Amino acid sequence: MKKITLIASGLLVSLLSGCTAYSPISQPSGSSFQLQLSTSDYTILGQGSGEACMSHILNIPTGGKNTYQEAVSKAVGSKGGDLLIQSSSDTVETFFPSTLFSVWGERCITVTGSVVKLK
Repeated sequence: MKKITLIASGLLVSLLSGCTAYSPISQPSGSSFQLQLSTSDYTILGQGSGEACMSHILNIPTGGKNTYQEAVSKAVGSKGGDLLIQSSSDTVETFFPSTLFSVWGERCITVTGSVVKLK
């Protein structure tokens, strides 16, 4: 009887606890952009970061766009530039109460890199 109670308690705790999964989408990358233009054609404005998230209830999307393009657009806009070079991206998925039975969840893509302004 104690074994069944312990198993049931473990299942209940796993169903009621949230879960977050992190996975890198890409490693930091270089860019041939720097080789094709002279440094007088652009200015590096600094590091920019952008995030795009989508939430869902019972695996039905409820809002947001978690696309790579949306995250890049926000990263470029964070510094008022034109392009993003030498970028990396990651994704984070959060589920509640668990990955086995998700009532609510969210997926976010984060992109960071050097923001460039063309002259």
